[in-house]
Amino acid sequence: MPDRFAEERTSRCASPPAPSSVFSAWTHRRLGPDPTFGKQREWKGFGLLILIADDDPAVRDSICTLLENAGYETLQASNGREAVAQLAKQPDLVLTDVNMPDSTGLEVIKAIRTAASGVPVIAMSGWRPHGYSPLGLAVQLGADKALDKADLSNLLPLLEEVLASRRG
Repeated sequence: MPDRFAEERTSRCASPPAPSSVFSAWTHRRLGPDPTFGKQREWKGFGLLILIADDDPAVRDSICTLLENAGYETLQASNGREAVAQLAKQPDLVLTDVNMPDSTGLEVIKAIRTAASGVPVIAMSGWRPHGYSPLGLAVQLGADKALDKADLSNLLPLLEEVLASRRG
């Protein structure tokens, strides 16, 4: 068995395992010693659908890749109007930018809460106008949590925290 291994990759299965299942897939590029060689990791997000609404395609694609690599299924919307239309697909969580064209993330939050939907929402923004807190307003309108887009390293733990609190 080699002591040098590549990287762990996640992928979608034709017949998904149960949510508590462990899934690993390995590639065979030589990158150097891997301290996690042979260890399996829990696939936390498998089967959960996350809607990502952001007008910046690079940010939206990066977040989708991050979530898909963590085992989540994703839907994308480039503005608030598309996000509201995607709600018909019943996502398990909505991650929305606050400042978008056509219809803002604040309007997405209002639409979710007006429909008395229990879908958890994480509002995110990189916008910091003087004397105004768009993320604070998002939480007041019903977002479960707020995330500064300048630090997306907290996204997965925050997402898991929100989902866990909704499960009870």
